This record gives sequence, structure tokens and C-alpha cells, in this order.
Amino acid sequence: MLNSTQMLNSIYLNQSVQTQVRDAFSNATPIPSITLYETLNLTTLTALCESMLTLHFKHTKNPLLYSFATVPLPQNIQKELSASLLPFVSYITKKKRTKLSLTAYKLSWKDYQILHDSLQPQKSTQIIIDLTPVWNLEAGGTITYVDGTGEYLSVPIKNNTLTIIEKNKDVNHFIQYINNKAKTQSRYFLMGTVE
Repeated sequence: MLNSTQMLNSIYLNQSVQTQVRDAFSNATPIPSITLYETLNLTTLTALCESMLTLHFKHTKNPLLYSFATVPLPQNIQKELSASLLPFVSYITKKKRTKLSLTAYKLSWKDYQILHDSLQPQKSTQIIIDLTPVWNLEAGGTITYVDGTGEYLSVPIKNNTLTIIEKNKDVNHFIQYINNKAKTQSRYFLMGTVE
């Protein structure tokens, strides 16, 4: 479907840039993380955004915990993304990565996820690929990681960003309620773990 041997923007293939990214990730405190902009090449980004519109999202809701639509990312897309992302994330995090597990999310008006331990995986490296072409920031929908000490990390809502977060057992996340300013817009992103 994506038909691209190298999905990353060519700037991120440069060894010097990769080293700078790895250093920035290693030095990030209190939550080791980095957000990279214009991460995917244009061909890959276009194909991913188009595929998001054809996926059959299932809306699930537990009023005390969350409301959003998800679908497991098709295996062919998962495999193609893995080929480009696993070596890159392995280098950035200084850990050999062999498995990428991503879920596609679609959030619209009235969607959210509260901060709750039962919804969070334990220690892991998480990635988020934002695929929302246009979004009114006043509508909400920000993904925020907190570490239990009052420190937090808000993931930017920006198309074609890749965020890598090294999550320990004390770090959880929530998704800000999406209000009526979203109108008919939906927010799309891929979220998952690398192992």
C-alpha cells in the first residue's frame, strides 16, 4: 500500500542529525522523549492519511474512562512502517527494537481518555505519529503524559510528527476532552509501542 523503501524524511537519514536526535532524547527530562517534525516523506504521509480515511474504526466508550474510535493498523502497513521505524527508533533510544505494534485512532467531538492506571501499559517505549492535516487547537484532544510528581509532557498536535516517549511505570497519559470547537473535524493518529 505505501510502496516506499524508505519512509522517513531524508533529513532524518543523515547520521549527524540522528546523533543530535539521540542526544536530545537521552537528555530530555523528566520524561525521556522527543517530537520530530516533518518526519515522513511526502509519499508515505499522503498514503497513510488516505488509508486512515478507508479504515473501519470502531467507537468504544466507557464513560468513566474513555471514548474514542480505534482500529488495529493493517498488517501490511504495520510491516512497512516497521522496516523504516524500528532501526531509527533503535538508534535513538539506544536499545535494539524488533517489534512495532500500532493502533489507529480517530477522535471527534466528545472523545477523551482520563488518567487511570488500568488503561496504561507498564514500562514501554511509545510512539505517536500524528496524521491530522488540520486541527483547531482550541478543540482539545491533546495527549499529555504525567509522571506523578507534577511534571508533564504535552504531545504537539501537528501533522507528520513522530513523538517517542520512554515510559516508566510511573508515567501515564490522558487525552484532553474534545469539545464542540472540533465541529465535524476528526483527529487521526497512530499510537503504540516498540519492543
